[in-house]
Amino acid sequence: YEVVRHLIETGHRRIAFIAEGTRSSYPHNVPYLKKLAGYRQALAEASIPFDETLVVAGPDDFKGGDECYAKLLENSDPPTACFCTGDIIALGVLHGANRLGKRVPEDISVIGFDNIPTSRYWNPKLSTVAVPTESIASEAFKRLYWLMNGLDVPSNRMMFDTELVLRDSSH
Repeated sequence: YEVVRHLIETGHRRIAFIAEGTRSSYPHNVPYLKKLAGYRQALAEASIPFDETLVVAGPDDFKGGDECYAKLLENSDPPTACFCTGDIIALGVLHGANRLGKRVPEDISVIGFDNIPTSRYWNPKLSTVAVPTESIASEAFKRLYWLMNGLDVPSNRMMFDTELVLRDSSH
């Protein structure tokens, strides 16, 4: 939601949603569903119609991102921004944009998700969403310890705050 809101606030109206994997696996993928819901909510709040042709998926690797971006360019009205559900596929989008002669962020803004270390060293540096992996790991290990020792484990789902990290791949 925060990523798409930022992109809308910077003037984008054609924002692609690029996910890792195959779309047939998504009905039970909670992180994917939450990201897609945030994407759709931000578009709706800005009165931007949802366009199914801007939602694509591919393998979670550089090639997958490159191929997804090339597919999006086949659209008669291609996107000016991409929100990728992972940094690896986002880095592939950056590679694809470069390969196809597109300037980042002038022609296409790209934002990933995860804040992997490589994202800050790529050229251009990838804007991304930082996830508190240490907090998530700590909670997971705590719950695993309780489970292994026969203790009650809370059944609630934990929500962790994320942070939008703006770098060179978006404006």
